[in-house]
Amino acid sequence: MHNEFIHIKGGYMKILLASNKGGVGKTTLAVQLAVLLQCHGKKVCIIKADKNNDLFDFVDTREKLGGSLVVVEKSGDLHKIIDKSSRSFEFVIVDCAGHDSEEFRTALQVCDLYLSLVKPSSDFEIGTLNDVTVTVRQAQKFNPNLKPYVVMTRVRHQRLNKAIELKKTLLSDPLFIPPTKAYISDLTVFEDACNEGVGVHEFSSGSSLAKAKAQIELLCNEVGINY
Repeated sequence: MHNEFIHIKGGYMKILLASNKGGVGKTTLAVQLAVLLQCHGKKVCIIKADKNNDLFDFVDTREKLGGSLVVVEKSGDLHKIIDKSSRSFEFVIVDCAGHDSEEFRTALQVCDLYLSLVKPSSDFEIGTLNDVTVTVRQAQKFNPNLKPYVVMTRVRHQRLNKAIELKKTLLSDPLFIPPTKAYISDLTVFEDACNEGVGVHEFSSGSSLAKAKAQIELLCNEVGINY
C-alpha cells in the first residue's frame, strides 16, 4: 500500500523496531505505537521492511472501519525512504524482519531510536543480543545520535524471573544495549485489538486493557517518544 506524501516541516522522530529473531511482537508494537501517536494527533508512517503481510491485513481491517494508517513497503537500502518519510510525517516507524539484513543495518544509520525486541523466555537471547550489540555499536560510529534499547516483549507473569535475569545480565556490562524498565506483557488484548483493526488505545473493552495501555505509555515515556 503506497500513499502520497504531504510535505510538513521536518520529521520529529524516526523509530526502528527490529531483532535477530522472529515472533517477538515487532509488528504488534509498531501498530500500538502508531495508534497511540495518531490518537494524539500525530502524523505517523510505518515503513514495512519485511515480507510478513500482517501489517497490511491490519490496515485493510482498519480501513473498513473508516480509519487509516500510512504504510509503505520497502526492501534493501532504507536511507532514502526514511529520509523522504521524515519530511512528511512527524513519526516514522520502521518495522524490520526478525534477522540481520540490509534493511536493518541501513535503518540503524539514520534512525533516532532503536528498540531491540526480545522475548526473555528464550535461552538463546544473550547470544543473539551479542551480535545485535556489535552491529549497533558499529552503526553509532556513523550515527552518534542513535539511542538503542532492549525491550522485553511477550513477557509472561509466571516467567517474569527470566526477564529479570536477562535485564541483570545486560546491566552488568556497559557495552550491552541497555534494557528498558518498561516491558510488554503477553496479553491477549494486544492481539484482539489488532484483529479488530485498532490499537489498545482505541479498543472499547478487553481483559487487561488498562494494563496494556499503561505498558505502551510507560515505554514511550521512558525512551522519549513524546506523544
